[in-house]
Amino acid sequence: MKERLKKIWNANENFLEKNARILLVLIFIIGLLVYGFLAKKMTSPTFLNIDEELYVSMARSFFYERKFCKKL
Repeated sequence: MKERLKKIWNANENFLEKNARILLVLIFIIGLLVYGFLAKKMTSPTFLNIDEELYVSMARSFFYERKFCKKL
């Protein structure tokens, strides 16, 4: 009886392990599809609509003065 229960338990573990792998693969594929869909819907980065010189001046001021300053 004890060996039979062990055999059933091991069969259950193998079944769950196989299904867990399938579930993880499905979650991964669904994640890739959602990421691809969202990436396709993005049109342009937001920084293209803003003056690049502003970012350059802020980076320089942070590098040299250790604080962000807008120098126009």
